[in-house]
Amino acid sequence: MKTYPMPTINLARMYFEGISVTQNGVKSTALYQKAVAEYLEQEKLQPDSAVEYRLAQMYENGMGSKTDIAEALKWYTTATENGHSYAQYKLSKLYLSGKEILPNVQAANLYHKKALESFIQEDQETPDAIRESIIAKMYLQGDSYALGFGSAPNYDAAVQWFEKSTKNGNSDAALELARLIESRQGVKKDLNRVQQLYSVALQGFEKQYAQLSPDKENIEKVSILAFRIARMYLKRKGTPGDAVQALNWFMKSADLNNSVAQYQVGKMLLAGTGGTKDDHQAFEHFMQSAQSANEYAQYQVGKMFKKGIGVITDEQTAKHWYQVSAENGNEAAQNKLKQLENGEKFDSPGVLGTLMRLLAHNMGDHITDSTTRKFRQDKKLLQKQRQMKAVQGHKDEIEESM
Repeated sequence: MKTYPMPTINLARMYFEGISVTQNGVKSTALYQKAVAEYLEQEKLQPDSAVEYRLAQMYENGMGSKTDIAEALKWYTTATENGHSYAQYKLSKLYLSGKEILPNVQAANLYHKKALESFIQEDQETPDAIRESIIAKMYLQGDSYALGFGSAPNYDAAVQWFEKSTKNGNSDAALELARLIESRQGVKKDLNRVQQLYSVALQGFEKQYAQLSPDKENIEKVSILAFRIARMYLKRKGTPGDAVQALNWFMKSADLNNSVAQYQVGKMLLAGTGGTKDDHQAFEHFMQSAQSANEYAQYQVGKMFKKGIGVITDEQTAKHWYQVSAENGNEAAQNKLKQLENGEKFDSPGVLGTLMRLLAHNMGDHITDSTTRKFRQDKKLLQKQRQMKAVQGHKDEIEESM
């Protein structure tokens, strides 16, 4: 009877993440190394594709050693030769990515087709919801096909496999299928079916959340589930929509240190969406998110220090957060810094109004302040106003599909 060193791996992960034991990287590494040695010894006594696949994963992810893609490639190839379907799938992705190896589209295409054939055959024998979802995604290799990899996207086949996965209890597949039907162009959409699928996904996520305890081992999964549920309530996916529920779920995710959820809570509290408007609490959530390197939250913190919203006005601290956000690639923050350097103050209503009137005059349009009389706006001026709003950081919420 074969015995796999999974207890050693599980213990190594516990020390690595500090689950039920004091976090200890040195001990974790030693245990991973022990597991690798045990796998190698097993492979020497009796070759096994499952062992080979596990070794490949450990080398690819640097478990017990530095990441070694060449060694991972060797073991994935060996496992593939011994009929391991997931090894075939991993090889196709590895060759396409060019991760520390030369990209090889021909090899990626070969292993992609082998994996797809193997998955379909295996599912006929033993249906599996996760495998069925992977098959569906493999039929949607649109981007990869454009690079000469995979087959032309087959939406009908993808729908069929997502449906199978959904029927077998995969909430993620229900969500993917709803999005696929909703976004597909040039075909009549069954919007009732889309909402039904979103509802199935939402109920599944809520059930999963109720079954998981937010301990250290599950914290990331629980946080992502809460965030997904919140977005579905906010965006009316599978539900009539409920801002109060959305805020409640975003807060649950934020409490588990999800920086995007913290940012979203900040936005909702600032606007009074789903609850009482609370500038100070909004600032606190933006700050938590900003400290986790969220560029949008960093920009918001800068704005709030600049304008004294929820916090005492502090021009220097505002500039600091604009700089941090700009360094992280936020265009609004970069533009704000340029304004500050040039001594511009677009936040002033008077200056903004004057600028608008000058623009209107140059365009031959007669615009005055709305407090005196109605005014006509042409398309060019509307575009200018939108550009100004963009400069001031009027961005939509982060689209996050966790």
